[in-house]
Amino acid sequence: MEIDSEKLLSDLININTVNGNEKEIADYLERIFQDNNVKIKRLKYADKRETLVAEVGTGEKPVLAFDGHEDTVAFGDLKAWKQSPLEAKRDGDVIYGRGASDMKSGLAAEVLALLALKKKESELKGTVRLFATVGEEVGELGAEQIMQQQLAADVDALIVGEPTGTQTELLKKSNFYMNRNLSNQQIADMISANQLGEQYFVVIGHKGVLQYKVVAHGKSAHSSMPELGHNAIEDLFKFVQVQTEYFSTLTTENNLLGKVTPVMTLLSGGEQVNTVPDKAEIAVNIRTLPEKDGDSLEKDIKGLITELNEQGADLEFKVLEKVDPVYSKDELTLANLAKKIAAPLLEQQLTFTGMSGGTDASFLTKNNPEMEMIVFGPGNISESHKENEFVNVKAYKQFIKIYTKIAVKFLEYHADD
Repeated sequence: MEIDSEKLLSDLININTVNGNEKEIADYLERIFQDNNVKIKRLKYADKRETLVAEVGTGEKPVLAFDGHEDTVAFGDLKAWKQSPLEAKRDGDVIYGRGASDMKSGLAAEVLALLALKKKESELKGTVRLFATVGEEVGELGAEQIMQQQLAADVDALIVGEPTGTQTELLKKSNFYMNRNLSNQQIADMISANQLGEQYFVVIGHKGVLQYKVVAHGKSAHSSMPELGHNAIEDLFKFVQVQTEYFSTLTTENNLLGKVTPVMTLLSGGEQVNTVPDKAEIAVNIRTLPEKDGDSLEKDIKGLITELNEQGADLEFKVLEKVDPVYSKDELTLANLAKKIAAPLLEQQLTFTGMSGGTDASFLTKNNPEMEMIVFGPGNISESHKENEFVNVKAYKQFIKIYTKIAVKFLEYHADD
């Protein structure tokens, strides 16, 4: 039975998976795969949270994997939506709804590609696997579980179906990060050649993440007698100052990903205006590079804290999240196949780039450094996480063909390795 691609995407959008409840999507996809005799495996992460793994082909190498996450971010301002974010709606060339871009269209395209490959399973020269994961938006929880269970250990190449498209108008902005390595002439040529209205990129690397908080402990006292206490905010400000000076020394640059990107994101301290604060804390998010990863940055920050504590402060360091950067060479088979196959189907020139945001690839490639990887999928990355998130329907449907063709060609190319 042929599955309607728009209905599949709409059904996925209409399932509420805001930071949880992914089991409902796993149930939905399981029924589809069982109806088409596709082998599946389910991984329970927590109540109502399950990753689904599906596979077609020979069961032997080479292995190409698709990755897509089942969860979405929160809805934002409900009053700003044109319709309910859980009510997929087509309007002209696009479909609106939470997850339409990030990344239920990518997941749906991967599912439909896997079903297309099932129909020609006897011709496949290897294995194609799909990871439909939980918790990508809050720390790549499902991908980490897959890594821990060695379910990606035999994967030769990975396609992460996150959105990598954007409005062509954004290419003209000098500070738009996805075109940082392109000349003005290259940008003009891409815009001129583009017939779709959205420009896509083949992403071959992305930054990692180090998130941490620093807690300053003090002693409360009446503000009229501060000498009887110890001001936690003052100690925290001393840390912020030396941390800022340290950040200014991070000049290492990756030719694809740029520089380390540190941002102080949360600050709190004290209880009331007439009391010396006994606690203050700050949270920091750093986007890391292969040349300066989370382990190296953590060591440096801890060193700053040790020096301040030796001077009388009482600072505590806590890692909140640490995810590796991912970097794949552009001369490898997967990246070039994607570029060659997708350009005519998307009616545009394609180029390689990197991005700052993280994906499941950080965990899926962790124990397999030889794995080829790209992030490449339908949807507008510039509109992700916003109200009225949308996907271009034509691009979504073309990615079904793109994924199918890449899988066949990659397996053929590496069949005799």
